[in-house]
Amino acid sequence: MRAWIKRGWMACLLVTCLAMVAGAATTGKITGVVTDETTGEPIPGAAVTIEGTVLGALTDDEGRFVILNVPVGSHKVRASIVGYQSMVLTNVGVSVDLTTYEDFELSERAVEMEAVTVTVERPLVIKDQTSSLRIVDEELIQNSPTRGYDEIIQLQSGVTRYADNAARGRARGDRENSVNGTLHIRGGRASEVAYYVDGFSQQDPLTGMSTVNINQNAIQEVQLTTGGFNAEYGKISSGVVNVTTKGGYGTSGYNGGFEVATDNFEVDKSYDYNLYAAHLSGPLLPNNERLSFFASGERRWQGDRAPRANMENSFTGRDRLPVNSLSGWSYQGKLYYDLTNDIQLKAGVLGSKDDWREFRMDYYFNRNHVPRYEDENNSFYGQVVHNISPKTFYTASVNYFQTKRLRGDGVHFDDLLAYSRPDGQTRFDESTLFWLGDDPATQDSFEVRPVHIGGTDSAYVRMPVEATVIDSSGETVDTVRYANEGHVWDDFLKRNSSYVGLDFDVTSQVHPNHEVKSGLEFQRHDLKFYQHYFPVNAYSGLDGGGFRDANNYGYDKLANESDTLSEGNEARNPLEFAGYIQDKFEWQGLVVNAGVRLDVLDVNTRRLVNEAVPLNGDSTRGNPEALDIDSDMEPAEVQYDVSPRLGIGFPVSDQTIFHFSYGKFFQRPDLKNLYVAWDYMEYKIQ
Repeated sequence: MRAWIKRGWMACLLVTCLAMVAGAATTGKITGVVTDETTGEPIPGAAVTIEGTVLGALTDDEGRFVILNVPVGSHKVRASIVGYQSMVLTNVGVSVDLTTYEDFELSERAVEMEAVTVTVERPLVIKDQTSSLRIVDEELIQNSPTRGYDEIIQLQSGVTRYADNAARGRARGDRENSVNGTLHIRGGRASEVAYYVDGFSQQDPLTGMSTVNINQNAIQEVQLTTGGFNAEYGKISSGVVNVTTKGGYGTSGYNGGFEVATDNFEVDKSYDYNLYAAHLSGPLLPNNERLSFFASGERRWQGDRAPRANMENSFTGRDRLPVNSLSGWSYQGKLYYDLTNDIQLKAGVLGSKDDWREFRMDYYFNRNHVPRYEDENNSFYGQVVHNISPKTFYTASVNYFQTKRLRGDGVHFDDLLAYSRPDGQTRFDESTLFWLGDDPATQDSFEVRPVHIGGTDSAYVRMPVEATVIDSSGETVDTVRYANEGHVWDDFLKRNSSYVGLDFDVTSQVHPNHEVKSGLEFQRHDLKFYQHYFPVNAYSGLDGGGFRDANNYGYDKLANESDTLSEGNEARNPLEFAGYIQDKFEWQGLVVNAGVRLDVLDVNTRRLVNEAVPLNGDSTRGNPEALDIDSDMEPAEVQYDVSPRLGIGFPVSDQTIFHFSYGKFFQRPDLKNLYVAWDYMEYKIQ
């Protein structure tokens, strides 16, 4: 019995290890029928291939064919058989998770003739649509007055973009702002939208935000699903944004381009908008189409991130917001290698970095101190695709994703101790509308002095010579002072989230009318978070309570990453696991997507035993004691959720489609709301 149990655990472990991020599909399917043009009879044994690739299929006895695992984009599809004139369909579009229906009518020919070429027009409706779906292809992306996938999405119905810094500031501790504003779908929260690029999640699990930027010339297709999600998508309730980037696969020769955009021709009318982008694709080695690549990069600089023509800035005399700039980089690359005709290896990188300022009207006369942000995203993945048979393939993937943010005062930024204001913050002016700025008539004179940060450690900061204060031992010592009168942005934020993801999916056309897909997903997160809600008090050091308002895990009290922190302040490592199975039934225009999904979340930490009366307080929730980990905390439970999904679609005509969906959807909370440093929690309770 023990041997069977041991084998069962080993099997479970093996399956989990094979489940090489929570991923989304990146390919589609082409199906149809090959018939005789004269008689209308099906032609068995005809070869249907996608030019420039190793993908193809033979028709069965009823003339039907199915080609799985087709990359997103436009393709040339050829049908041929001895005794018939070949036919090539061009502009055959393929989208993620969808089926493209194309039929061939071949003419009998006694001698071989040049193939007939037919250009396919995109259908007005998506025949196998079972959800609320919008698709923007490469042609429309290039012809739209947009820049970036987020601007493309905001033009779709049901989507609202909230410009974070255009109206009012967010309250302390509220959701963070984004360089491009936040997208809300169907009235949901910004974190209720899932973002995938090439099948891999690009979201910060702490906040639910996505700050990655992609060169527009690298985007092949953008899909927006606003309801009726299939079983392979989990942890969402508002919408899914699925971006597929170009890959260079199936192209002959080298292709590339370079783009420059600027408005700095007339200085007085310029918003200082500058963009430089380049991309290149083709075989990595000359005359070797089995190994291909795609690479792109973008450099951007904007003097004003939100230009408008109805505002005159008294500082510059131009219609440009002050201190609302953006400096950023983006990079993206892919490698495709056809190891054999049945096995393909893929690797990719994606990243961006943005350094930007957030104009706020209450800082109009204190503009140097407006918040400054630094966002960085990096993603790497490897993937194996194995076509076991013409109707079955599996995909095994492993990826790493990291997102970082640093937000702070525009002058001091990452110099935490420089935020200190022992004489208190500068307040509003007489109108109570604007923070006061630095008085240029006063002289700022400093010298380097130590401030105690714990144990025998000290940090050094600039401070006036004459300032003195009594420390915890009763002695009078020099301490932190600052002579600049400008109001400091009194909220310091630093976070670093990353995960390693594994994904394993199998897709099989088990019957001409049934496509079955199943998969396993696993993610291990590494979460580090630091937020000092009142850094102006840092001058007091640790002994004086200067850092008691700092919520830190994975960082020490001075916001330095550390792996030697005590329990309660160490980095958090939640685990996520998911499994799903779904069947796509297609019959005479009717499409049914039915499936079920299991999601498991292990937050991998402790929680309060009694949230109503924590730390052994009395019935009035008063008189809490010091935190005792053994009696006040207990391991958090593992959360399970089962989600059935059903979607039905039927094209009524070539311009109308009916679809219906039912499902159970749940939203994982932002992990920022599940974790807290235990010493900070103890301080707030007491």
